[in-house]
Amino acid sequence: MLYGLILNKYILASNLGLQDLGMINSISMQGVASFQDPTPVVLDTNKKIVLFYGHNGTGKSTVARYLQDKKHNKYSNCSYELPNAQDYQILVYNTDFVDKNFSEGSFQGIFTLGEANVTAEQAVSTAEAEIKKLEKQRNQAKQTLKLHEEEKTTQEKAIRDKCFESKRKHEKKDLDHCLSGFKASAVTFYEKIIKTDLIETPEYTFERLATDSKELNSKSATQKNSIPNLVLDLASSESATILNEVIVGSSDSYLATVVNKLQNSTWVNKGRFYIDDAEGKCPFCQQAIDDELITNINNLFDVSYKDKKGELETLQSGYKKEIETLNGTLSGTDYTTLNDTKLDLAKEKLSGMLQANLTKLNQKISDPSIKITLESTTDLVQPINDIIDAYNVDREKFNTRLSNKENSLADIKQKFWSLVRIECDAAIKDHKTTIESIDTDIATAGTEEKTLTTAIQSQKYIITNKHKIITNIETSTTNINNNMKSIGLEGIEIKQHPLNSNHYYLSRDISSSDNDVYKSLSEGEKNTYYLPLLFRIMPG
Repeated sequence: MLYGLILNKYILASNLGLQDLGMINSISMQGVASFQDPTPVVLDTNKKIVLFYGHNGTGKSTVARYLQDKKHNKYSNCSYELPNAQDYQILVYNTDFVDKNFSEGSFQGIFTLGEANVTAEQAVSTAEAEIKKLEKQRNQAKQTLKLHEEEKTTQEKAIRDKCFESKRKHEKKDLDHCLSGFKASAVTFYEKIIKTDLIETPEYTFERLATDSKELNSKSATQKNSIPNLVLDLASSESATILNEVIVGSSDSYLATVVNKLQNSTWVNKGRFYIDDAEGKCPFCQQAIDDELITNINNLFDVSYKDKKGELETLQSGYKKEIETLNGTLSGTDYTTLNDTKLDLAKEKLSGMLQANLTKLNQKISDPSIKITLESTTDLVQPINDIIDAYNVDREKFNTRLSNKENSLADIKQKFWSLVRIECDAAIKDHKTTIESIDTDIATAGTEEKTLTTAIQSQKYIITNKHKIITNIETSTTNINNNMKSIGLEGIEIKQHPLNSNHYYLSRDISSSDNDVYKSLSEGEKNTYYLPLLFRIMPG
């Protein structure tokens, strides 16, 4: 069967539009399809119209495809000569042209017109498929982001609830006033903690603040008096030299030698008080006793002895009176209201020492001949006064706070929140570490979502631009239909598909939308419609 290839002088179109510039001077074919001879086949084409005809397989289509796709590597040994050096666009009408410019869609007989439209339609389809894939990925990224954000919300609620537990420890107690404005909401409670500066080593405790608050808020709160210091001047008594003296009877009596040798002066002195009631008998041995013996017994204990003993009795009496005065002071309300273990121990230690010294003094009076040493109580009084001084300092501070109660309570409130901040610090640090990790995940998911959104927008931009190209074919279809009518071909026209404005179909009359019309066309009828499209492309 013979088929022809026609080269018309208008087949050359410059990039500036259609020009009457003459033919391709010559075409050289070698190394492709039927042109396998070592010697190139040179075709002289410098004519107004050139017609190639021959049997199938002789090379007509190969020449056309070469001119249509001359940069393909299989045509590396082929060439052609142009009449001048201008940059020409060569248009070739063949089945490849038809395939590119009349692309059938999903239904037979429905097609897209123009190579640019075919490419645009394919680009739109590709972009739409890409958008579908990207949107699926973006939805996954959104879901991941949502999960991370929900986890963050859960963690933030957990730390707020945990810190809010501190409120329950102090609510409706002495420090309840510190919670004013922050009882109802865990959110505001936590925000208050976060805004409070962290103090490393506070010099106060919840217990101390509660005590101060209780005192200030008490309805009976008044200025406190200072506690008097202990005054105990027993140093001279406790170091008296008489305590180390051996006090015995006078040596003027002949009995002195034997009494001193027996060291029973105190025994004799006690016994002599019974002589008057002994009815002439010795109170010691119950034998008869004369006046001379009685005189010598009494002479043992002269004025000097009596003075020494009187000095001891005075010392003992004064010591005892000081103890009684001290006990009276310590039993007063200033001291008994102090619940202080250290103070109690110090008082007990002092009282025990005083009582031990008093016992020694009593022994000395009973037996002046013995030596005694009293423990110094001076060093035991000072620790008590140190404790009292500390209380007095606190009382002075309290009086100052009470005088400015509003500011004092505000200071307690500030210290209270500092302690709450310290109490929650470990949990807050753990929470911060957790949130930093979650925020990293959120940022990653957010970046992925933004990247995918940008990619989707890019694909939508492609679709928008390609739709502009597709829309321009409407003018071409109108011109093609008009051209067909002008040459007497009526009853068949290209119409826009009702369900897709980017697709077209052939109709034999105005009311028909039968998709089989395209299939029923003969090759000649199809070419009649294909060629006008070529003419529409040639003007640029």
